[in-house]
Amino acid sequence: FTESQVLAPLGMTSSGFDFSPNVIARMAQGAGRRRVFADASFSNPAGGMYSSARDMSTFMQHQISRLDELGPEFVAGDG
Repeated sequence: FTESQVLAPLGMTSSGFDFSPNVIARMAQGAGRRRVFADASFSNPAGGMYSSARDMSTFMQHQISRLDELGPEFVAGDG
């Protein structure tokens, strides 16, 4: 659902749930002796989703552009 209804329509091509070889090849490498990808998605509270900074920016820009639709209670905060 998330991929077809959120990620694809926004063009978020560097986000998802599968760690395919293509995705792993584009991930940042660790420093020191730990330079290989370690799949820890089984313990990830976010459901194993990954995203790039660019895709997260795209998502946030979309959310901000819809603030008028969400209503004042969403924007008001605790104050």
